Amino acid sequence: VAGASLWVFQFSQSWVDPAQRLALNDRGFEAWPKGLENSPLVMHVSMQRNALTELPATVATLPSLMFLDVSENQISKVSPNIWSLPTLQVLNLSHNQIAGWAVPAGNASMLGNLNLSYNPITEADLLQLLELKHLHQLDVRGTGLSPEAIIRFRMLRPDVAVQTD
Repeated sequence: VAGASLWVFQFSQSWVDPAQRLALNDRGFEAWPKGLENSPLVMHVSMQRNALTELPATVATLPSLMFLDVSENQISKVSPNIWSLPTLQVLNLSHNQIAGWAVPAGNASMLGNLNLSYNPITEADLLQLLELKHLHQLDVRGTGLSPEAIIRFRMLRPDVAVQTD
């Protein structure tokens, strides 16, 4: 399916509705669709319940992307470029296998809402999120983070509403 993704995007404009939404849920994608690079119209991408194993740097080439939902995949790797996407406001990475990432210091991210629930993240991963200056809502339910780790994060970022178990 991953190889067919280029053809689907280029020739099926019905997948992008007037609100610039790309809905590719439950399609069996094993990789990020080719052909989406630098697509200025796409503001909302939903790729829930596919077979993605990584969120590549290519995603960061979408200049207008504001909402990205890649929940319920098999993602274990997130490109550092994702955290610097200047227009992204909502990112749902829940129910994946993500453990570890690098949030570049001084990034220009506008990310305000981040869902990391049901991923095996660590306290070190959590502390990387301190670099996301616009973050105001964080979901870490089902991650196995210790209460102490959550308390430390909340002390450092009292402006962030953290959802926990």
